[in-house]
Amino acid sequence: MRSIPRWLLLVVVVLIAAGHVQAQKLFTRMLPQQTGVTYRHDYSKISVSKDSLGRINSMVPGCGVAIGDFTGDGRPDMVFSSFVGLGFFRNEGDWKFTDITASIGYPDDSLQFSTGVNLVDIDADGDLDLFVSRWQNRCRFLINDGKGRFTEKAAEYGLDFQDETVNSAFFDYDSDGRLDCYLVIYSNYYALVTNNQRSDSAVGAESEQRQRQGSAIPKFESSGGSLREDQLQKLQEITPSELRHAGHTDKLYKNLGDGHFRDVTYGVLDRR
Repeated sequence: MRSIPRWLLLVVVVLIAAGHVQAQKLFTRMLPQQTGVTYRHDYSKISVSKDSLGRINSMVPGCGVAIGDFTGDGRPDMVFSSFVGLGFFRNEGDWKFTDITASIGYPDDSLQFSTGVNLVDIDADGDLDLFVSRWQNRCRFLINDGKGRFTEKAAEYGLDFQDETVNSAFFDYDSDGRLDCYLVIYSNYYALVTNNQRSDSAVGAESEQRQRQGSAIPKFESSGGSLREDQLQKLQEITPSELRHAGHTDKLYKNLGDGHFRDVTYGVLDRR
């Protein structure tokens, strides 16, 4: 009786192993037709020129998604964000979602130019609230009533910051048991850098003052990637240790525990 060649046995083993690995694939693509998640970044809904939109898109990291049970039924829901506004989808179970944006309690078109979104129970009442970062518009803080309807309270909380905000993070930075807020700010700036012998403390104080006055360095303007002559004349020399002060600094807000936040950026982020 002829024995089976070893190489043939090896081929059989490899094929069986490959088939086993293929059967163990971790992810399956779920199409919008299956899930009902039909949110689109349809920029035709934005009332800006195509030329302006093209410049914005080249500079801005612009979309977000957050997953959490904001309807209170025990299933993780989804909220999407982009320049066209927000999209809310309730999880019905079995990978089926329903678009509930129209019933969420806040008009979608008022949340255009949104970037990142963050679900967080900021008032510790057991339901998830929604912080919305926005591009050159005031951030929004949508407080959940426990039934998936929201009331906007960013100004009341002291978090209606307006800048080129990309996203947020909530964490207890000072270990007082309350969630504080860190805002990530997009920055597209030029800096003229030189070395000198000034102390770090002097550099920090001077650059902080320049930034508060808006004169640290000129903001980039779309002009073929170059600075205009009048902008170059306004450049001031800064050192490498000063670069973290240049442009727009990320922001840190301390939770005061009474429904309000206070900007502590320069008191905390400047520490060495």
